[in-house]
Amino acid sequence: MLFSLVLACLPMIDDPVDPAPTAEPPPVPTAEPPPEPTPPPAEATFTPDGGSVTFAGDITLDVPAGAVSEDTVITVTVDAFGVPSPYQGLSDLYVFGPDGLEFDVPVTVSIPHAPDADPRFFWSNGIGGFTQPVAVAGDGVMSAEITHFSMGFIAINGPVEEVRHVVPPPAVDVLFVVDDSCSMYEEQSALANNFPSFMNYFLGSGIDYHIGVTTTDMDVPAAGRLRLANGVRYIDPSTPNVQGTFSQMALAGTGGAVEERGRDAAWSLLETNRNLPANSGFWRDDAALHIVFVSDEDDQSTSITRPAFRTWMETVKARPELVKAHAITGLPQNLCGAVFDAGTDYLAYAGFTGGATFDICATDWQPFLDDMGLLASGLTRTFDLDHQAVEDTIEVRIERGTVTLAFDAEDWTYDASGPSITFVDYLPEPGDTVVIDYQPF
Repeated sequence: MLFSLVLACLPMIDDPVDPAPTAEPPPVPTAEPPPEPTPPPAEATFTPDGGSVTFAGDITLDVPAGAVSEDTVITVTVDAFGVPSPYQGLSDLYVFGPDGLEFDVPVTVSIPHAPDADPRFFWSNGIGGFTQPVAVAGDGVMSAEITHFSMGFIAINGPVEEVRHVVPPPAVDVLFVVDDSCSMYEEQSALANNFPSFMNYFLGSGIDYHIGVTTTDMDVPAAGRLRLANGVRYIDPSTPNVQGTFSQMALAGTGGAVEERGRDAAWSLLETNRNLPANSGFWRDDAALHIVFVSDEDDQSTSITRPAFRTWMETVKARPELVKAHAITGLPQNLCGAVFDAGTDYLAYAGFTGGATFDICATDWQPFLDDMGLLASGLTRTFDLDHQAVEDTIEVRIERGTVTLAFDAEDWTYDASGPSITFVDYLPEPGDTVVIDYQPF
């Protein structure tokens, strides 16, 4: 009985007890690799709304609204040949495309560079050289406003080559407002006799010009109207006898009103009476306008105030610089017996617009009329530089098609205050390209 009980308490050999299950270790999560950084683009599309993009090499291009007129793909690449000799580059040479693209509004290009005490921004000029646009230096980066695409880099200060294209002058309208009061006979004669000096820059130049005359007398039916001479109201390139015609216009007589109203006369002719038959065709919206006041007494106008006349001159054309007033009148510091008083208002009109002034008491009018003809024609002997130059490094030449004209140092002068160079005798022609090489300070 006891034996049986013991056996009953022993486990059966062929029925083993299963061990407790072993817990599986939890799976170890696998970390996802970080995403690859998106490389800066080599190109980007800019719309007329503008935008800002940083390209490969940390080149940043800021395009303001209106710089391009349609969607434009812009590229930035590194030139394999690097910064050209003799420049010591502080950056790569970057090529901006499409080559030759011109912007309606300047865009800002920013280029990073290696450290240097005097880094300079260089931009190609379109004829194989480089110039230095005005640039702003930041922390290891330089920025400059650019108007066209080509190539750029940062380098230690080096030579520059500036290019100035001589464009055909715009159409120009010139109105002489001549005092016809009793004291003006000699002055009218001086104007007429020296007029050929004024016309030197117009005759045969290809400039589309209109030249007319009115008087300061606003008390006659012909007030605010162009004077008639040889059957024409104004001189243009088709006028056969220019000198004779202008002489008749300028010799307006001395029977005019004693109250000389030059401002009223100009404003009346060019604004309120613009479309009268006597003035028809003289005014052109897109032409430059030069008003030349000739009087031995100050303005006594009443129809339009001086501030209102200034506003009119500044706003009557699409751009204020298209309008200039000039004054042949008495100067406060040099009144002569033939002058009643200084032409203060006339001098102010010239000052408002950057025009020329001349002492009506002078005996020789030829130099002034020569200078004023050059100014009115839109041609120039003076060309501004972007930087002050080391004078003895300046070289000047003119490219005219396949012909190169070289100029010696005595053929031009350098003005460090401009800075600018001025040809002594030579007058560059429309279509010329003036090229100035120099080492900047």
